Amino acid sequence: MKYALLVAAVLAFSAPALAADEAKEAAPATQATAEAATTPAAVDFAKLDTNTDGALSKEEFDAAKLEGKTFEAADADKDGKVTAEELAK
Repeated sequence: MKYALLVAAVLAFSAPALAADEAKEAAPATQATAEAATTPAAVDFAKLDTNTDGALSKEEFDAAKLEGKTFEAADADKDGKVTAEELAK
């Protein structure tokens, strides 16, 4: 009986600690994802992508009037559109 109470007590006190450790481990990835989604580059790209297809056409790119960048230079893979990743380079 005492052994069962001891085991129950250990489990009762360790479960919240284990859950807290798991939450701490998961938090950095979630936090990083949230930060990436709200960085100025991500927000600006979303505003520039007026048709919300996930890429900038030449027309969208030209309308943005990005100083020091040309569409041809930004379109690294030469597929006719500029992604957020290409624009960040």
